Amino acid sequence: MASPVLVSITGNAYAETVTVVNRFSSMSGSPPATNSGSHPGSVGLPYTEPVLVADSCEQAQPLVNAWQELAANAVEPNIFYEPWSLLPAWQEFPNHRVRVAFVFGHDRRLIAVFPLISGRGYRQIPVTTLSLWRHLHCPLCTPLVLAGREYEALTAFFGWMRSNPFGASLFLFDHITADGPFSGQLDRALVTARRRSYEHERWERAMIRPAGDPEQYLERALASKRRRELRRQSNRLSEQGDLTCVELTPGDHLTPWLDDFLALEQAGWKGRDGTAIASRDTERHYFERVAGAAFERGQLMMLALKLDGRPIAMKCNFLDRDGGYAAKIAYDESFASYSPGVQLELHHLRLLHTRPHIRWMDSCAVPNHFMKERLWTERRPMRTVLISTGGLLGNTIVSALPLAEGAWRRLKRAQAASD
Repeated sequence: MASPVLVSITGNAYAETVTVVNRFSSMSGSPPATNSGSHPGSVGLPYTEPVLVADSCEQAQPLVNAWQELAANAVEPNIFYEPWSLLPAWQEFPNHRVRVAFVFGHDRRLIAVFPLISGRGYRQIPVTTLSLWRHLHCPLCTPLVLAGREYEALTAFFGWMRSNPFGASLFLFDHITADGPFSGQLDRALVTARRRSYEHERWERAMIRPAGDPEQYLERALASKRRRELRRQSNRLSEQGDLTCVELTPGDHLTPWLDDFLALEQAGWKGRDGTAIASRDTERHYFERVAGAAFERGQLMMLALKLDGRPIAMKCNFLDRDGGYAAKIAYDESFASYSPGVQLELHHLRLLHTRPHIRWMDSCAVPNHFMKERLWTERRPMRTVLISTGGLLGNTIVSALPLAEGAWRRLKRAQAASD
C-alpha cells in the first residue's frame, strides 16, 4: 500500500492554496498565483482560468484547508466528498481515470469541488463521458458548492466542460439529491446556460426524520402483529444471557470496535460472497482510515447489541451537519431466529428520537431494501442528470434520448397488448 496522504485541516489555508495553484500554473505555463486574494481561502488566480484539475492525491493535498472550509459552507453538505473522506478513497482505490476539479471564483476563493471519473460508452453509444465519481462506499455524489455562489461555480464548470481535456461529450451528475438546494440550482443554471440535459434516472431511498415519540413512530412503521413478534424475539434473546446495547463514546478506544465490526461482517454472508470490507485489504484500509478520521471529528456513530459481552449485531453511521448516513450494519447469523439486526435497528431508531441535533438519517439503501423500507418511513428522492458538454455530438445524443425512450415505451406497450 502506498504511504497515506496526510489530510491535515490546520494551518494557513491561504498560503497552502497559493502553493498548489503555483504548482498547477507551472505545469500549464500560466502566470503564478499571488497573495492578493480578498478572502482567507483566496488565491491569485486569473478568472480566465477558474478550474484546476488535480490528477493525484498529492497534487490536491495543499488545497485541503480551503477544501474543508468550502465543505463547511457548502449549499448542501456531503461528507463523502470532504477531503478527510475522499482523499483516502482516492488513494486506496487507485484509478487513472479519477480526477478532482477545483473551481475558483472571481475573488479567487475556492467555490466548488467536483470529483470526476472518465469513461467510455453511454447506453451502448460509443462516446466519451465524464461523471461525478462514485466509488464503492460513496452513496452520495452531490458536489460541494459554496452557498450563494452556485451559479458562478456551475457557469465556470460548464465553461471548462465544453473544452474538457478528456474529450467527453456527455457529463453525468450521478446520485445527487433531487430535493436539495443544489439540484434546484443545477436546473436553473442549465436553463440559463441553455445546456441540454436529460434526467437519466430518478428513484427514492428510505430515510428517517425523527420527530415526536419513538413508539408512535414504530406504530406507524410496523403492524401490531410484527411489533409483538419482535418483542417476543427480544424476550427470548434476553433469556440467552445478559443482553445490552452500547454506543461508542468519545473516550473509547476505536480499534476494538472496528475489529469487532469487521469480524462480525466477515463471518456472515458477505464474507462468504467475498463482499465484506475485510475481504479486501484496500477496503479495510479505507474503512479504518475514514472511520478513524470521523471519530476524531466527532462524526462517527457506532452501536453494538451484545450478548454476555459478545457483539451479535453492530451498526456504523457517519454524521453530517444536522443529519447522518447509515453506512454499515452486520449481525451474527447464528442468532438469526431472534432478528438481532432488526433489534439493533429498533434501538437505533429510538435513540435517534432522543438526539435533536440529528434531524435526518439517510439509509443509503437500495430501493426496496427488505429492512429499511419497512422501518424507515420517509423517503429521499435521488436523481441522475445527463447533460451535454456543449458539443454537437453531446447535444445530438441528449436531444434524441427522450424521443428514443418514448418510442421504446410505446413499443413495449404494444408488445404487452399483443400478448
